[in-house]
Amino acid sequence: AAISGRGLVSDKSVVRIGQMLGVDSVLIYRIDGPTLRDRFLAHQHRDLPPVTVTSKIIQVESGEVVYHNVVTTRADEAEGSGWSLSDHVDYQRWSREAVDRGVMQTVFDLDRAFE
Repeated sequence: AAISGRGLVSDKSVVRIGQMLGVDSVLIYRIDGPTLRDRFLAHQHRDLPPVTVTSKIIQVESGEVVYHNVVTTRADEAEGSGWSLSDHVDYQRWSREAVDRGVMQTVFDLDRAFE
């Protein structure tokens, strides 16, 4: 079972949910990225905070965290050296691409951890 950590979720709550679902372990993940304020204040792509994908696996029976990983990706450099509020900047595409790279790296790391 996988649970998105949109809010703060305690490990005990995850264990209870896992028990109700009848699963052996639960994957929890959280994806954080630039806020609207961050994007408004950024003058260049490198001013944007990174996208961070945090994941962990908790065994339901013991409540033990058996895997914990943090992946950080940044927005790719845009054409040109900067932007202004009047520019047509595709923040959604940049964010989506950074999230996609972060999720792919997370899955790759998870696969390697449990080979």
